Amino acid sequence: MKNYESKDIRNVAVLGHGSCGKTSLTGALCFASGSSKRLGSVDEGNSLTDFSEDEIERKISINLSVAFAEWNKAKINLIDTPGYLDFIGDAYASVRAADCALIVIHAVSGVEIGTEMMVRLAAGRKMPTAVFINMIDKEHADYEKVFNQIRESFEGHFVPLTIPMGLGDQFHGVVDVVRRKACPAEAGTQRGEFKTQDVPADMADEVEAAYKEFIESVAELDESLMEKYFAEEPLSDAEIFAALRKGVAERSIIPVFCGSAIKTIGVRQLLDGLDEIMPDPTMMPPRPAHKAEGGQEVQIELKSGDPACALVFKTISESHVGEMSYFRLLSGTIKTGDELINSNQNNPERLGHLSISLGRERIEVEQLCAGDIGVVAKLKSTHTGNTLAAKSRLVKLADIEFPKPVMNVAIEPKIRGEEEKIASGLRKLQEEDLTLHSHFDPSLKQMIVSGMGELHLDVVLSKLKRKFNVEGEYVKPRIPYRETIRKKAQGQGKFKKQSGGRGQYGDCWVRLIPLEKGAGVEFEDCIVGGVIPGKFVPSVEKGVR
Repeated sequence: MKNYESKDIRNVAVLGHGSCGKTSLTGALCFASGSSKRLGSVDEGNSLTDFSEDEIERKISINLSVAFAEWNKAKINLIDTPGYLDFIGDAYASVRAADCALIVIHAVSGVEIGTEMMVRLAAGRKMPTAVFINMIDKEHADYEKVFNQIRESFEGHFVPLTIPMGLGDQFHGVVDVVRRKACPAEAGTQRGEFKTQDVPADMADEVEAAYKEFIESVAELDESLMEKYFAEEPLSDAEIFAALRKGVAERSIIPVFCGSAIKTIGVRQLLDGLDEIMPDPTMMPPRPAHKAEGGQEVQIELKSGDPACALVFKTISESHVGEMSYFRLLSGTIKTGDELINSNQNNPERLGHLSISLGRERIEVEQLCAGDIGVVAKLKSTHTGNTLAAKSRLVKLADIEFPKPVMNVAIEPKIRGEEEKIASGLRKLQEEDLTLHSHFDPSLKQMIVSGMGELHLDVVLSKLKRKFNVEGEYVKPRIPYRETIRKKAQGQGKFKKQSGGRGQYGDCWVRLIPLEKGAGVEFEDCIVGGVIPGKFVPSVEKGVR
């Protein structure tokens, strides 16, 4: 495997609503580039990045997965994320690892709730963003309607860089707006091959209008280009792409591509775009961190010569392999066998079998430079959100912010006596999935599990059975009923005991008065005249409480 420098790396989080084709697009990008040797299918259960048993069975992405496409001189790291909101936590983790976002939108369904959430997530982190309108080959696909919907729904300057040639079953290629060339797919194409042609006459006006809008948008990014544009001087490709890349990095422009991932049409143009106009890690601002001792804030700059610093953004436990830790290297260069310190646990970790991920496949590498994404197996105490840093610069990065659970249920084992097995399994699953919470409620005498929705909790049961050989079932949590004082009342109690001699006698009055809700309990001693010695009052208060 070739060693890539930081400037030749692109880190892209593939985001979007469920079933918009993110997994298919990720696989198509890797296949078209030659990094992957086959074009899998979600429906057939052999896609590149959906490989767990739960994902194959349900035909949806449940965990984020990392793959890469080698294109021209660049290595494009792709983080395929779940689209269903039950598993949105992995989308939050992916944007901490990536530099750019690729928003995938269904050409029939258009902008959906998941689309809106992912666009807001990327915008909140000021991530350079591109859009891919997928499934142009589907019946009822409407590129123009979806494109207008994007512009109406979101802030930003969306500019089309490719437009479709036909829709539905008539879709057969795309037009490259930047170069004003038609790119019809070759007959029987598998990797998105095409032959460049002149723009068809019936699309000439549409393409010319799109090009004019594009060139105006690029000229606005640079004053010197604006002067040349008004002077009607031609802009060179180098000038155009330099300005375009700068504009994308600053979110002044959001490029829009289109195509069909399943048919690999428009995929090679998207690869060109990710390579040529999406920013590399060296163009991104430094990451804030804090010294592990003292807590002073420092800035982590992306330099291969600096001490190593990496963020573990996902841990996954795999059978026969153990725990796999996916990390983004933010500075420094690391090699197989290097030792870093887990700043959160203050424990040393040795990086054995340093690899990069291509879906399920792990490709061992000798070293990784700043900006790259890698994976390492069997770290002793490192989990999602932890920082790995060189001993010479021990720093801690901010935790990944995950959404809070929205649904609570109680879990019970189907076989009595396996409560501890369920509790142990839940603890291990929580290390992988930080949107999953569990605790034992002593007042209810139940184990309470909190998750992002019914599907999320259903997957938890499946994982408990498959990974830890324990079957559980969900029941409704009991309600912790409480009694309280509602009105003023008083009562008397007497104690008499004849034990020989003087005997024992006590006369007690207790007055109860309600306080405001949430005010707690107040105890007041109303005895006067020392009738009861003061040393007995604390014991009386304890009994009342």
